[in-house]
Amino acid sequence: MEFKLNLYRLREGRDMKPNTFANLVSTSLYEKRFSNFFVTPIVIGVEEGKAVICTYDSIGAMDKDYFAGIFNLYFSWRNRG
Repeated sequence: MEFKLNLYRLREGRDMKPNTFANLVSTSLYEKRFSNFFVTPIVIGVEEGKAVICTYDSIGAMDKDYFAGIFNLYFSWRNRG
């Protein structure tokens, strides 16, 4: 992921916005859909004064529901360790 982020910076000459990064995570997960990662990524950022919260399933389906993002964030924090 860091490689793709650095490649974007090199090509575009600017930092990636949260919505663009959310789409990058989604496509990266979808690329590995047959040998998928068993993770639940959460992307949180601020773009144009609005919060961006995205969660994903293991094949990259994005959910931009605010409450689903907070729910996953809470249980990820609670079940750590």
